[in-house]
Amino acid sequence: PSRGYVALLAVTGLDPDTEYSYDLEEDGAPIDGAPTGRFRTAPSGACSFTVAFSGDAQSGSNHASFDAIRAEDPLLFVHLGDAHYQNISTNDPLLYHAAYDQMLSSARQSQFFRELPVEYAWDDHDYSNNNSNGSAASRPAATSCFRLRVPSHPLVEAGPNGAIYRSFDVGRVRFVVTDQRSAASADSATDNSSKTMLGSAQKTWFKDILSNSSGMLIVWICPRLFQQAPTSGGDSWGGFTTERAELCDHIHASCPGRVVVLSADMHALGIDDGTNHDYATGGGEPLPTFQASPLDIASPAGGNTYSEGLFVDNGLFGTMEIADTGGATIGVTWKGLDSTGALLASHAFSVAV
Repeated sequence: PSRGYVALLAVTGLDPDTEYSYDLEEDGAPIDGAPTGRFRTAPSGACSFTVAFSGDAQSGSNHASFDAIRAEDPLLFVHLGDAHYQNISTNDPLLYHAAYDQMLSSARQSQFFRELPVEYAWDDHDYSNNNSNGSAASRPAATSCFRLRVPSHPLVEAGPNGAIYRSFDVGRVRFVVTDQRSAASADSATDNSSKTMLGSAQKTWFKDILSNSSGMLIVWICPRLFQQAPTSGGDSWGGFTTERAELCDHIHASCPGRVVVLSADMHALGIDDGTNHDYATGGGEPLPTFQASPLDIASPAGGNTYSEGLFVDNGLFGTMEIADTGGATIGVTWKGLDSTGALLASHAFSVAV
């Protein structure tokens, strides 16, 4: 009960790039009616693979987008936040357990999580309430319950109340998952060098990752909307422009041309070749950015500019196909799709590593 009735099973001795299935037994006998699960292990070395990603699903959603993503058969799914909209504002772990239970009681989500490895980063509505930050009263319950309920690669910060940032590699692709809520300043703070979305410890770690990823394509998992004109008090990176420029300057100095951004939160889908996402001081470091959402939320939004178009609808997600044979470049193909599997937009490019 203290872990929300969740068991962690460590399975060893598996082969790379291999599909496995699993069943539940009790006292050595199959449990009647228990569904079969499946997963594919990551390949090793330079390799080609596909990941899917999106964010923003109403609480307990049973939308067809979850089936459409499974049909793409990605190696893994990156959840870009707002996995539910419970807006929990009190420090009560039971409320977070109930929110996770509601997600898993949805037929489509249950099968989705049973058959796809998922790397999940929260945003505001599933971390605390709307536009929440590091001062949220519910922060201790959010961070501790994440550790009890959510499988993930190892978190950098130990202890039950640390932020949830981490990184992991698949071949020559490094995924950097940032927590943009639990250490963030208030949106209303003055946009200067003291205002932060990442917090000092996470930002130091992030810069170190960027500086020590030679030969890698870096995929920044960035739940908050990355593109936005400077907006005083804005909840996107447009309200944190000093820190955004600082990070982009560091990218330009340490790993130019090797960072791409996956973001959500805007309730719309857009692909940009970097033309509209160049925030380094004086320019010169355009960051290809894929804004992918919503999985299921009935309040689409828009307003920003993306080179390959902006799509405002429900049930949207993206895929990223990696083509890597071990040479001097890694090929990337982005596709934006809807819940019928229809292709909305695509963009192919290569990254020199």
